Amino acid sequence: MDDKIIFQVPGCLNKIKSMSGNCWRIEFDTQDNISSEAIKRFAELKDKLGWMTVNAHQIEPEDIINLPELKQPKKKSKSLQLRNVLYRNWEQDQHHYEIYKDNFDKYYEDKMDKLIDHFKDKLNER
Repeated sequence: MDDKIIFQVPGCLNKIKSMSGNCWRIEFDTQDNISSEAIKRFAELKDKLGWMTVNAHQIEPEDIINLPELKQPKKKSKSLQLRNVLYRNWEQDQHHYEIYKDNFDKYYEDKMDKLIDHFKDKLNER
């Protein structure tokens, strides 16, 4: 795959959703049938940091000059990854348990206490 090749596909912005950590999930729908080469290119770019250039007209070369350098995302610590996973679980659980409704901190504390107790018990077993 040549990372220097830029390709365009027609599409429509479908959905924008706020994610944790000041990130956004943005969904686009393509129009009609896009080529198998475009599908292959999208698959090759999956999970890679890159530029997205969007406009209501066809992008011309002069539209994409002088782009600032991309900052590589910092790798999340394992504790932050766990907190993010717990947050996603809380989003689902808060609808089932009134005690956690609109209170992620309480949910986080309870789950972490259970996790700590689980591993403390393992120490006592040895």
